Amino acid sequence: MVDGSVTTIKVHQTLDAYKCLLKFIYTGEIDTMTVRNHCTELIDLAAQGQYDELITVCEEEGIKTVNLDNVLNMLLSSYHHDLKYLKAASIDYIKNNIEHFLTSSRVASLINLEKIDLNEKE
Repeated sequence: MVDGSVTTIKVHQTLDAYKCLLKFIYTGEIDTMTVRNHCTELIDLAAQGQYDELITVCEEEGIKTVNLDNVLNMLLSSYHHDLKYLKAASIDYIKNNIEHFLTSSRVASLINLEKIDLNEKE
């Protein structure tokens, strides 16, 4: 870094997720409530640091908390980090709630994005 210059690093995780990760690194303790609220963020952070124990806890908590609001993020995270149990739980949730899933605002926005992309290509 050159004197007087400023470097900015963009992060995609919340401060709570980083605090949870640091607590785990320094104490070995895991804040279950933070894991539930920031599951996919913590999976990403734990994978970067190769903290397999934290990844396992995140996957277990993620399975318990899959819902309509987070199922897409859980599914994407499970594919990205090869978490077969979270992947199965996410797919099962979608199958068991297909009507609600297809009419959810998240899916509707994805469908609209796809339409926009297709229209731009024409």
